[in-house]
Amino acid sequence: MKSETQTPHSVNAVIFSGSGEDLSVLLIERKYPPFAGEWALPGGFVKENEKHLDACLREVKKEVGLDVSKWANSKLKLRTTINRDPRGEICGQNYLFYLEDRENIKELIPGEGIKNCDWIPLEEVGKLPFDHGAVLCEAMGQFWKCMPTANKDLIKVPLPFIFSSK
Repeated sequence: MKSETQTPHSVNAVIFSGSGEDLSVLLIERKYPPFAGEWALPGGFVKENEKHLDACLREVKKEVGLDVSKWANSKLKLRTTINRDPRGEICGQNYLFYLEDRENIKELIPGEGIKNCDWIPLEEVGKLPFDHGAVLCEAMGQFWKCMPTANKDLIKVPLPFIFSSK
């Protein structure tokens, strides 16, 4: 049973798809505060006795209508910074998912609390709420570690302005 003093946990999904200049991340536009109207990573709160990955899969399905349970994924670090969420102290577990080709997936369907959802090219990602910018940076670092270093085309991938000196 959960104690009254236990810190709530949340989960977020960094979902990449495509390659080269088409490399995109799935973002949701929040309908409600905090950060209503801003684009963020899909995610939400972990239920009592629920595993973090199961919560992440549930939240992605609920927020954008995608079942990412069979996609390649990787656990990112647990974030515990006190001021990462304006609602109070919340620990955040994040996951990285990758789908090379999104041609065969169904249309994204914004769920309850979601104004919109879409694949955003990495070069067009702006400022993200909460600590989602830092989470995206961590995911990009982990993602690029898995990419073959001999591929010169990776050098041509434009990064969002928040990752460059523009």
